Amino acid sequence: MSLFRNAVLFTLALSLWGCAVDGKHLYVEGKCVSCWQDTFKKDKSDYEIIGANNYDIISWQELALEGLSREDNLNVATYGEDYLTYKLGSNSDHSLTIHGYTKRNELTYRRDVKKATEQLESDLRKHQLKPIYQVTMPSTLDNYDFDRQEFPVDYTTGVTLEGGKDIKLLPKEISVIFDNYQDFPELKMPPHTAENFLKGRNQKRKLFIRYIFEINAMTTQSSFQGTVKEIQFIDVVPKQYYQTRKEIEKYAPFEAIQL
Repeated sequence: MSLFRNAVLFTLALSLWGCAVDGKHLYVEGKCVSCWQDTFKKDKSDYEIIGANNYDIISWQELALEGLSREDNLNVATYGEDYLTYKLGSNSDHSLTIHGYTKRNELTYRRDVKKATEQLESDLRKHQLKPIYQVTMPSTLDNYDFDRQEFPVDYTTGVTLEGGKDIKLLPKEISVIFDNYQDFPELKMPPHTAENFLKGRNQKRKLFIRYIFEINAMTTQSSFQGTVKEIQFIDVVPKQYYQTRKEIEKYAPFEAIQL
């Protein structure tokens, strides 16, 4: 973006949204961008704005559909039961196991399998991988390195998504391996900043890392390769550390680094 466009966007967002996201500010090169990034939450889907947290969250369903879309001579009906099983398991209000469901009313079950098969056909027609995804994972900081003036970060080399233990034909788990994990940055800050950082967190070293990444390749239906484009550091207090992934995806980072 040009400097003029950045200035216009920044001014517009300040007038519309006020400052901070969830009470936190994100500074990039000394400028607060958390105030204006949400302006594009509904119409900005490409990777342009550092620190944005409005990308699609990667899911088992997304990658399972991608795997099926690449299958030759696909018979969708073969996977109808698995798709119903996944839908039941992903419904937080559902308390009945798939085994209890089938035993309880076989006719209802078969009817719902047919509906799930039709839904799968519809989802496959609409499916297309997004250019960029995000996923937020828990992490910890190692002891501060005074020579390098940084906290070593405990990163993950990929993410594993679960479809459900009762799935039979589709992969129960699908993994995305980050091919550039060796390039992930440490959390740099001068000693006095690091001291205040730890004091403000009661010496707790837990935090969240948001990975902004693209899918590059599918090696098998249960394994994909991705490249991380941006690392976001999200500060948390202990009670926030145990929130659901959906909840934590809303939090703005306190620092973001493009790779």
